[in-house]
Order: sequence, then C-alpha cells, then structure tokens
Amino acid sequence: MSPLNSDARPQQAARDRFAPSRVLIGSLYVVVAAVLTQAILAGLFISATAEARLAHLVVGSLLPWFGVIPAVSAFRGRRNLDQRVVTGAILLPVALWVQGAIGHLRFAVSTAVHVPLGVAIFASSVVLALAAGRIR
Repeated sequence: MSPLNSDARPQQAARDRFAPSRVLIGSLYVVVAAVLTQAILAGLFISATAEARLAHLVVGSLLPWFGVIPAVSAFRGRRNLDQRVVTGAILLPVALWVQGAIGHLRFAVSTAVHVPLGVAIFASSVVLALAAGRIR
C-alpha cells in the first residue's frame, strides 16, 4: 500500500462524515433566502404590485420542497448532529406546508396567523442554519 492511498482513506472518511452536514447547512441557507424572498414579495403585493402575488404563490409552493432537503440531510446525519438541529430540520417542511395551507385560506383571520407564522419560520430557519453551521 502506498502512502498516497493511506492518506486518502481518512480524508474520504472525514468528507463522508461531514457530507450531510454541508448539504444541511447549504440547503438551510437556501430556505432562509427563499423565506426572505417570500416576505419581500408579500410586501410588494400588499402594496398593489399584482405580479408579486403570482411570484409569492410560486415561491410559496416550492418552499416546502426546499425544506425536504435539509430534513433528509439531517435525518441521514443524525448520529453526528445535535438532536435539536435534526428535530428542527425535520419540522421545517411541516411548518412550511402548514404556512402554505394557511396562506390559501380566504378568511381575514388566516392573514393574522399567516404573517406571524412566516416571521417565526424565518427566524427559526436562520437560527437553525446558524446552529447547523456551528456543528462543523
């Protein structure tokens, strides 16, 4: 066995161990950016920019699917991650689907829930991404 091969195995093992963590962190920051985009689009369509409503609908429809990536990544790497990060990453797409369902309701009270829930999702996704980043 050459020295080149003996050095490659520990490096490969380290890369394999942190691969779910890198995917988790990157995908969480994508979710953070998408949720922030949602807030901007919501503000635009509330201020009478009609095109922003369609964009808000499209991004909102895709967001839960973006949330599945960190959930799967956290589940796969659960042995090397803080359990609070794993739990938060798994609950993230659930919260995003609930948020989308509430956003489609036609009642005035739904806005009273939809907006604060969006703020809570944004804040929790930022905290989750920062917490996942500290694990490495």
